[in-house]
Amino acid sequence: FMPRLNKPDYHPPMQVSLKTPAGTASGVDADFWAGWLDRSYMIYLTKGVMNVSSLAGQQDMRNPGEAIKLRDLNALPPRPFLVRDRQLEKMEAKIRRPTVSYY
Repeated sequence: FMPRLNKPDYHPPMQVSLKTPAGTASGVDADFWAGWLDRSYMIYLTKGVMNVSSLAGQQDMRNPGEAIKLRDLNALPPRPFLVRDRQLEKMEAKIRRPTVSYY
């Protein structure tokens, strides 16, 4: 999960770009989750605007709750879709939480 890295009033806004074997996701002032889920690289937008591209073209995500699944670097990224609760639970399970050890 990648939260915004800068304050909302910081100018110029920081652009974040993430490369996967199946494409690239980039956004400005965006919160998103990216990872391997359901046999594809999934980019899930929680805030802001993201651009997802491959060698064949690009798609934009503008609405929170949308995701794109990337499977092939040479294929056009599919259109964004709304994520189901089951997929959100899988994403949450993949986020690492700090562990506390008591000695």
